[in-house]
Amino acid sequence: MEQEKGKSFIDRDKYVYEVTRVRGADGRMKASRTNGDAVARAMLGMSPQQVEEVIAQNGLSDKLGRHIGVRTPGQLRMLAGNALRHMLKQGSSIVIGDNTIKRLDQEVTGATAVPRAPKGPAKAPAAKETPSGAKGRATKSSKKARK
Repeated sequence: MEQEKGKSFIDRDKYVYEVTRVRGADGRMKASRTNGDAVARAMLGMSPQQVEEVIAQNGLSDKLGRHIGVRTPGQLRMLAGNALRHMLKQGSSIVIGDNTIKRLDQEVTGATAVPRAPKGPAKAPAAKETPSGAKGRATKSSKKARK
């Protein structure tokens, strides 16, 4: 099959990625882009230390140990998630926190999504005080008056 130039070879209908806002382990709000499967939902909002525990629990330290402390937290979580999905496809069950996962479509517990706060009305910029005492934008004539 010949691919059209400039077109992605990824079937966008097959993969749907959602952006979820979660409160992370450090208490701060974070945005996470996931595919929404059981592995992604169970790992949502995990700190790097929690991801390291998941790696160790599932016997992936030999495979992923060299990435710990080198990759960003998101990269480490992505690498661990990919390795865990591979284990599931090979027929193994995996453990993430309190969840024992046997299928990618099963229900899991993990961080809960936090809805985005509604946007309020736009704030008007504050008027600046000009040398003449009038409020508003400085004009060429007021700039000359300052000189």
